[in-house]
Amino acid sequence: MAPRIAVIGAGPCGVVTAKELLETGAEVHVFEKSSRIGGVFATGYAGLMLTTSSTNTAFGCFPTGTESSPTMWTAGEYCDYLQRFVDHFELGRHIHFNTTVCSVRASGAGQLVTTVCKSPAAKSDSAVPQGISSSSSNN
Repeated sequence: MAPRIAVIGAGPCGVVTAKELLETGAEVHVFEKSSRIGGVFATGYAGLMLTTSSTNTAFGCFPTGTESSPTMWTAGEYCDYLQRFVDHFELGRHIHFNTTVCSVRASGAGQLVTTVCKSPAAKSDSAVPQGISSSSSNN
């Protein structure tokens, strides 16, 4: 049976973590509290310009194709790149948008239980037998 892993956050760390875990055969569920890919780059920094070039910022497994003329991305351009990454590696079906992880606790059976909330009033538990990765910078 494949390990079931919850990844909290669909920013850069969350999406690359999901990709790597899926390649090991794990069952992966990414919980993203906003409605889009990018984490704080999508929601937290209006007017942001990254300070590393697109060549250095891109993941080694998914180059930009513009290595001969690197640029400095805006937050929006970076989020577009992350969306292309998600599309390329078919990660979208593993991502639960507009879903906040309210808590993580150990059950009596030695499993982790995540409580997810689509709204403050709607909570549900789901068992995560093997582990959890928190990739959220504003949890």
